Amino acid sequence: MDSVWIRWIHHFYLNSGTIWSVHAYHSSSPLWKAIISIRDLLLQLCGDSESSITLLSSWFTGAGFFLSHAYDFFKPVSSTVSWGWVVWEQWSLPKYSFILWLAVLGKLRTRVRLVFVPTNPNCMFCRQVEEFYSHLFCACEWTCCLCAMIKSWLRIGRTMQTLISAIQGLHSQRNNLEARMRRVSLGITVYLIWEERNKRIFDGQSKEIATMFRRFQILFYIVFHFYEKDYLILYVGWLGGLLSLNCAVESSDLVSSWFMRIIATCMHGPCILVLHDKIKLQGPPGFVFGLLCSLAYGWALHHGFSPW
Repeated sequence: MDSVWIRWIHHFYLNSGTIWSVHAYHSSSPLWKAIISIRDLLLQLCGDSESSITLLSSWFTGAGFFLSHAYDFFKPVSSTVSWGWVVWEQWSLPKYSFILWLAVLGKLRTRVRLVFVPTNPNCMFCRQVEEFYSHLFCACEWTCCLCAMIKSWLRIGRTMQTLISAIQGLHSQRNNLEARMRRVSLGITVYLIWEERNKRIFDGQSKEIATMFRRFQILFYIVFHFYEKDYLILYVGWLGGLLSLNCAVESSDLVSSWFMRIIATCMHGPCILVLHDKIKLQGPPGFVFGLLCSLAYGWALHHGFSPW
C-alpha cells in the first residue's frame, strides 16, 4: 500500500503524466526539483527512458544495495591527484588535513582574496608583502624561520621552496613510522601558521617563533602517542648536560615481540628507533650508547635479572 507522501506526489505532480515526462516548476517543492534533476541526469547518461528503467531494474536484482549502485553511477569521476597521500594522511587530524587541502588548492581566504573588504592586504607576519597563500607558507621570513626549525628537528635536509614541492617530497606511499609522521608534520605546520595568522587578525594576539615551535612538538607527540600507544615509549631529555630517563613500558614482553618503537627527544631533534629485523639509530654517539645501555638495563629488570 502506497504511503501518504507517494499519493500526494501522484495527485499533485503525476496526475497528467509519468515520471519521465513531467517537469518541475518554480512553485514545486525543493525535494521534487531534486528528483527531477536526477531524472534528467539519468536520461542524459542513459539516452532514453527505456534504458534508464533497465538500469534501475539491474540495481535491484544485482549484487549489493540499490543506493551503493546509484552512488557509484552518479558520483563524478576525476583523476587521482599526487598529493592525496600527504593531505589525507590517516594519522593526521581532520582539521589539519582540511586546512592543508585548502592551502594546496589555493582556496584559503587570504587578505588579497578579500577584495570586497577594505583592509590592509599585507602579510600579518612580515607586513611587507601582500598575503598570497604562496607567500604565507613558504616565502614569508617568519614562516620560513619556523619551517627551518621544524625541518631541522625532523632531520629533513631537502629544500622546500613551495608548498607543492614540500608535498612532492613527502608523497611516498610508504607507511612506516618516519614517513607517516613527516606527512602529519606538514599538516600540523600549515594548520599552526594559519591559526596564528587568524589570531593576529581577529584576537590581536601573537606568539614568538620559539613558542610556536614548542606547540608543534607537543602536537607532534600527541599524534604519535595516540597511534603508537601499544609500544615501548622511552622519553629522553637533555637537562644541563645530564641524561634523564623516564621509561613507560606498555608491551607485555619486550623480547618475544621484537616489535618496539622508541622515540626520544634531545636537543638535536627526534631520535627514532625501529626494532624489526634491524635497528636504526640516529643521534650523537654518546646519546646512542646511553640509550642502548638504558634499554639493556630495562630488559634485565623486566626479566628479573640484576645487573649488579
